[in-house]
Amino acid sequence: MHIVIFKIQNFLDSSASSHRFECYIKGFNQNHIKSSLISCSPAKNCNNNKKYLGADIFYPPIPIIGRRWIARQINKLFGRLWGLYKLLNLIKNNYVDCLIIGDNNDLLEYIIILICKYNNILVLRELSEHPEIYYYYKNIIMQKILYKNTMFLKYRLYDGLLLMTNELKNLFISKGFDFNKIKIIPQTVDINRFANIAIRNENNAEIMVTYMGSLNNKKDGICTLINAISIVRSKYPNIMLYVLGDGADKEKFLIKILINQLKLSNNITLLGLVDEKDTPTYLCNSKILISCRPFSTQAKYGFPTKVAEYLATGKPIITTAYGDLKNYLKDGVNAYIVENSDYKAFADKILEVLDNYDKAIEVGQKGKELAVNSFNPEKQTKMIIDFVSELKYKVRY
Repeated sequence: MHIVIFKIQNFLDSSASSHRFECYIKGFNQNHIKSSLISCSPAKNCNNNKKYLGADIFYPPIPIIGRRWIARQINKLFGRLWGLYKLLNLIKNNYVDCLIIGDNNDLLEYIIILICKYNNILVLRELSEHPEIYYYYKNIIMQKILYKNTMFLKYRLYDGLLLMTNELKNLFISKGFDFNKIKIIPQTVDINRFANIAIRNENNAEIMVTYMGSLNNKKDGICTLINAISIVRSKYPNIMLYVLGDGADKEKFLIKILINQLKLSNNITLLGLVDEKDTPTYLCNSKILISCRPFSTQAKYGFPTKVAEYLATGKPIITTAYGDLKNYLKDGVNAYIVENSDYKAFADKILEVLDNYDKAIEVGQKGKELAVNSFNPEKQTKMIIDFVSELKYKVRY
């Protein structure tokens, strides 16, 4: 069996999507399945047309160097045409059983679906978010109206859907999709990324708390956490929050104003984007890992990658638990759950963890066991392989 993954966006760019597909590649290799990945954007961490984790990785060179809008558009167009060329080349020279598309681009998806149908190749779509998230930033009113009424149509052309959560599955079934063409593939995390990490300064008096995510308060609730730290500081003045993530200039400006207003400049460090190879060090050296995501469409239908990565460290985590998260996490058992994104509730939970840290370490270890057993790349990709085999059998008979 040969499974090809088609990534429209970057691969190995430290994004949640890239980490997930990297896990798929490892899982296919562990299950002795040949896999290839085509990326329409250049990748910086692996050599062009080389083996990576047992898979053949293909991505385009950069035709034009520059940050101007016209250069970016030419690069995008070149990358997508190159991706289609590489796909056709793979089909011509190798037998391809299945192609998985992992990003949103309507026109490119329709073209790929036609290519796969013509060549009798199963084509699947991987989805980790509600479809409307992909059109959230469309800035033309008629576009929004059009996409809202047509966003589910293209998914009917796929032979199958790989959905991350039960909420997504229920959504698509409510839209009339065939139950037998849907497979839930839960969040996936590479546990090995968080193994054998050097612990720095164990005797350091600083209480290190880490948040990883965007600086968009509406999406990830960063302001809720900053206000919570202000309360916790009154009892633990040596608490230090490290923020791993970036945002728009306006978001960063507002966050810095809030930090100054609360006089927290000595208790909060904004690290911006951190190289993926350094992320495990920050997480594993923290006493607490926190996610403050408020309720939203994204929270209901998705499953935050950072929570799975937090769990993999074995450190105590504090999070809200919307959507499928509530099916995995139990308060005081394998995580600490805040019922809503209220800053006082988060402050109370942080204090609970710090006041009873020996118990919190046990809770963290239970969280790691959950990650190992439920978010395992080998298990998740085995489900994909079995699903592909089922679909191929149904097509044949």
